Amino acid sequence: MASFNHPGAIKTTWGRVAEEIDDYTWELLNSPGSGAGDEGLSLLVKMARLPDLGLGQLCLPDIDFESDS
Repeated sequence: MASFNHPGAIKTTWGRVAEEIDDYTWELLNSPGSGAGDEGLSLLVKMARLPDLGLGQLCLPDIDFESDS
């Protein structure tokens, strides 16, 4: 379903985690056309690329989950 609205982004996200996805692909997924018109599929694709589905960033915004320490 997500590939219908974001065919260019899906090819570069399949089987990859967030750190392996290039900036262009993130721009496609974050574009103004994504979100409301795609029934949340772009958000689902973005969340599925994160190790904890992005819930840590959502629930604890003050913690830096990107740092190694």
